[in-house]
Amino acid sequence: LHSTFTLRTWPAIVSSVSLAIVVVTGLFGRYLYRLVPRVADGRAAPTDEIASDVDHAVMALRALGPGAVEAADLVEDRVEAVVAKTGKARTGFGAIASSLHALWRLRGLRPAARVAAMAAGAPADAAGEIASAAAAIGRLIARYDLIDQLARAASFWRGLHRNLVIVMLIAASLHVSIAAYLGFGI
Repeated sequence: LHSTFTLRTWPAIVSSVSLAIVVVTGLFGRYLYRLVPRVADGRAAPTDEIASDVDHAVMALRALGPGAVEAADLVEDRVEAVVAKTGKARTGFGAIASSLHALWRLRGLRPAARVAAMAAGAPADAAGEIASAAAAIGRLIARYDLIDQLARAASFWRGLHRNLVIVMLIAASLHVSIAAYLGFGI
């Protein structure tokens, strides 16, 4: 802003580009970090606690009435198939790509659960509620099954982002130093 988007020198260009990269990677990293289930104080949630949450959520879904049992079975089958295709936890970009791909493959869970609930005799409004609960449970189960992989992905991204911040700080410092040396400072 202070140069009205007129970047005439390489330090200014490098500083601006590195700032944009840091902002974008920070936003994506924040999304990735939120995928790892956490407890209230920010620590990664213990797996037994997440398993308990999943069990309670599945029991609550099954109690929603006609069609809920079929939707719950559909969710468990779909998530199991998606996680089985994901494979072992990887590190680096592989962990990020496979985790996001697994969650992406679950995007059709809500409409499929709605169809299953309606086929089992659930009214349209109840089928919508069942479908929403089923989709949320599917994402929770997938996050539970992929917790190690998601944690590795978030850790890798945090390290990458930290290095990008260092590059940005060096570029900004160089830009300010050159500007001050050339008399554009105080």
